[in-house]
Amino acid sequence: MIILGNCIQELGKLEAGIADLIIADPPYGNVLNNSWDRWNPDDYLTFSRQWLAECKRVLKDTGSLYVWTSIGPKSLSSWVCLVEAMRELYVFKDMIVWAKQRGRGNMRGWLYTREEIFWLVKDAKSYVWNKSDQYSTHQYDPSWVKRLGREANPYKRATNVWTDIDEVTIEQAKLSGGRGKRTMLHPAQKPLAAIKRLILAHTQPGDLVLDPFGGSGTTALAAKLTGRNHITIERDSTYVDIIRERLKE
Repeated sequence: MIILGNCIQELGKLEAGIADLIIADPPYGNVLNNSWDRWNPDDYLTFSRQWLAECKRVLKDTGSLYVWTSIGPKSLSSWVCLVEAMRELYVFKDMIVWAKQRGRGNMRGWLYTREEIFWLVKDAKSYVWNKSDQYSTHQYDPSWVKRLGREANPYKRATNVWTDIDEVTIEQAKLSGGRGKRTMLHPAQKPLAAIKRLILAHTQPGDLVLDPFGGSGTTALAAKLTGRNHITIERDSTYVDIIRERLKE
């Protein structure tokens, strides 16, 4: 299901306790008034509390919430507000650092090559975790696996530092009409492989995955490809059209 509208209003219309997993990539604080110089942290804290509270209501007691963030010079104040709202409402499980292959930034500082993903739950003891789907794409040395026996998994367990996922895969580039080029459908587009990893770790086929900030629809696409249901909320009709096209392809 794809819903065009404001995430807080649309979340409020959903039944409580229906989502098995929520994956959210919220906007930075300046989006509320389009300026880094004049945005009000109190407004962003209120906004964060509102959508996070609605997500908690909609999330099952056994569910998980993942929140993508980026701790940078301009986004630090937004990040602090977001963390404060998360701390008030959820149990913190972990923070994943996604190490990108390509960096950004000027020559007067360290090249910026990471994003952070918070893993939050309602109950620290009852969340769903699929042990068979906790592996990365990094493989052990074949000789080492052979010594362990046939039943040994050749892939290493995924850690909370992801170094094996590129920013935009060729699959996503083709869907965007980039002819093999790394063409972004959305400024904050996330890699399909990362979203699929989260979905496989916490859900079963037929479960419901919710994305309150739909963007380019990567979560919706990952849900469809893994046999999960999805509810995707997006306020911009242009991106709603993009999401629908991606799901068709």
